[in-house]
Amino acid sequence: MKLLETDRIYLKLIEEKDLEYLLNLRCDVNVCSGIIHTPLNMEKQKIWYKNLGEKHSYIIIESKSNTYLGTIGFNQLNRLHQKATWYVRLDSKYQGKGYGNEASKIFVNYAFNHMNINRLDCDCFDENPAAAANIKKLGFKQEGILKEFYFHEGKFKNIILFSLLKNDFLKFDK
Repeated sequence: MKLLETDRIYLKLIEEKDLEYLLNLRCDVNVCSGIIHTPLNMEKQKIWYKNLGEKHSYIIIESKSNTYLGTIGFNQLNRLHQKATWYVRLDSKYQGKGYGNEASKIFVNYAFNHMNINRLDCDCFDENPAAAANIKKLGFKQEGILKEFYFHEGKFKNIILFSLLKNDFLKFDK
């Protein structure tokens, strides 16, 4: 079922039948070299899916061909404090074509205007200026750099932390 859509893409909730695609996406070195993820096998992928709960994770799909392009959703969601940590992960074949930005725009809009979220945050490695630029295009503001925050690919890496508040989004989105 299509939850959110534009002319080019739509988002649908992740279903159990999508787990093989997700596992392949998580194992693609071109996708995961720039993000933090936990390597999984199918058994762990199924456990992850069963524990997904209310995190709102979606598949990004190209409308004309129904091709899976990637995933988008929340890593963390706190209803009490009305905040969430947002992510987007695109198949390497579809990066640089605007799909991630397009999916992010409709997802962020949905979070603020339909889910009662007041604060979204996200991060990226400081060595990934393209990701940082895309995050800023959505109106997110840099809050700081967390030094040696993740151990990734054999070394500690810094991340840039970004946030977007609902009031700022409403001003930015006009």
